[in-house]
Amino acid sequence: DTLLEAIHIAEMAKVKSNSGRVVFRVSDLCLYPEEERVGKEKEDEEIENIFTCLLFPRHCSCETFLKEVILQDKSIMCRHLLAIMISHALNISENIQLNDEDFAEHYYSWVA
Repeated sequence: DTLLEAIHIAEMAKVKSNSGRVVFRVSDLCLYPEEERVGKEKEDEEIENIFTCLLFPRHCSCETFLKEVILQDKSIMCRHLLAIMISHALNISENIQLNDEDFAEHYYSWVA
């Protein structure tokens, strides 16, 4: 299985405000092949692993990004950012348009 096959559009969303601000929401499950996702969803049914990511500047709310990219300088990005960059380049992510006020409220609730 390739990374392109593992990216599922329903698990990734590009949220854009009217003024042009962009944030991505990505679930860890989007990175597993379909046969692995079924079991994973059942195991992690109660745990919601959705991360908030920015492409410019590069940032992800996952623990791997903080540890391996920021603190240890081992990687240049986490798997969530890689998946987002590929889906963004191929224009295959779900697009959600919000007015500026709603965008700000949602963004605050995701990062707080």
